[in-house]
Amino acid sequence: MAHSARSTFIVLIVLPLALALVGQESVGQSSQVVTARAGLVEAFRAVQMLDFQGVSGSETGVLVEELNMALSNLKMANETGSDSYASLSVEISSQVSTRSQIAKEAAERQTLLTRLTAYSFALLMGLVSSMIIVDVDLWKRSFQRRKIASVGVD
Repeated sequence: MAHSARSTFIVLIVLPLALALVGQESVGQSSQVVTARAGLVEAFRAVQMLDFQGVSGSETGVLVEELNMALSNLKMANETGSDSYASLSVEISSQVSTRSQIAKEAAERQTLLTRLTAYSFALLMGLVSSMIIVDVDLWKRSFQRRKIASVGVD
């Protein structure tokens, strides 16, 4: 539980602050670093949306750790000017975005399945209730006829 809270803290607070610091564009920054930053921001938003959609902390925690690796590589790319760190950051961010999309679709399917189950159950209970009401009325009439018939016999 503490790991999930820490991961959420990192996603919601630390990562935007770190991106703001890393995002200070300097003259002569390579296009690969700019691409890495954009990919990291996109992946961050995708993971953040998962968190808002209620995806479990264990699933988002793994993605947050990968975002931290991408952020670390982006910082190294900024510090060293190395495109290889930037490329690695782009690759990790892309993987996180893809896995976030898969998790989002799974969460949406689960939500749809839950709603469908709830609506089906409600419909079934309505049908059963209707049948009980109709049958109770028929049973009352049947008992009244028997009562009248038994009174008439006496």
